[in-house]
Amino acid sequence: MGTMRLEEVAFVRFKLLIIMMKACLEDCPMGKFRRDSLMNNVRSLRTLVFNRNPQDTIPSWMGGPLGRKTDPLFYARMELLFIMAEAMESGRPLGNYSRQAVARTLSEILRVVHVKPITGDAVSIGVA
Repeated sequence: MGTMRLEEVAFVRFKLLIIMMKACLEDCPMGKFRRDSLMNNVRSLRTLVFNRNPQDTIPSWMGGPLGRKTDPLFYARMELLFIMAEAMESGRPLGNYSRQAVARTLSEILRVVHVKPITGDAVSIGVA
């Protein structure tokens, strides 16, 4: 097994963030290690996503087809996802509107980047 490239690490972090956010929506318990992992992913992904030109294409590590342009709304949704993850990490309870906002935001992000399930996601969900 070789060394992972930055794109591969970013993609794994992105998928883990999605899994963890969905788990939070399902009221799965979140202990210290899960909260720490959630925040580490948010910090890393925030840097990887926002250290780019907003007029640039969707990063290939996010599963976007090469050359596909993003819109500013995509970046706003990513930032909202990061903010909601921080709120979940702090232990604040999510109200009905917040849950709906997180679910809608996840749905829109996944629609844009076309993340496909891969073998082993079921195992990842059990771990997350």
